[in-house]
Amino acid sequence: MATTRKPNKATPKRKRRIILAALEIFNEKGFTDATMQEIRQRSGASYGSVYHHFKSKELLAAAVYMEGLKDYQEGMIAFLESGPGAEEGVRGMVGRHLDWIASNPAWAKFLLNMRHADFMQDSEARIEMSNQDFIPVIGLFLDKYMAVGRLRPIPRDVGISIILGPCQEFTRLWVQGIAYTEIEQAKELIGHGAWQAMKAQHKQGGRHEQAGYH
Repeated sequence: MATTRKPNKATPKRKRRIILAALEIFNEKGFTDATMQEIRQRSGASYGSVYHHFKSKELLAAAVYMEGLKDYQEGMIAFLESGPGAEEGVRGMVGRHLDWIASNPAWAKFLLNMRHADFMQDSEARIEMSNQDFIPVIGLFLDKYMAVGRLRPIPRDVGISIILGPCQEFTRLWVQGIAYTEIEQAKELIGHGAWQAMKAQHKQGGRHEQAGYH
């Protein structure tokens, strides 16, 4: 009688160790100079295990990118699905983004520097699928508060750009080591700017309500 092979519970952890080791080596030496041997040694995995999960260095590098992107997007989705208010949500997206890069500097560097690397060409469909789960969640948040007059009625893509665009630019400076503003201060300043740009302007007595903290 044939027996069903039980899944190896250690496999996801082993795969994760290989990805984290690759992230370190790629950031230290660059993709071109990094070797699978160095990654294998850093991860403590066997040759068979490394090549079982990743047939080439290119596929491993793409997996590193997708793992970081998944981690970033899942955290943002979880925050938005928790039901924040309009201001809390706008400021919170800025905060989540900057907290993530502060907690994951190696991944922030890799995602920024490797987005258009040659090894990413075969992953475009996977990135598009990931974004199809991510972008609509932000869009639903914007739609919800635009509908009730808490946010300005502007196109989704513009709203997302207003909120996350400045975060991405600050990330570039931060990854390059030329940002001199602390993350906490950047969260407050960028979050304030995003909220001022996104909140609906209500008229009171013929004059616009003054912007400020609520």
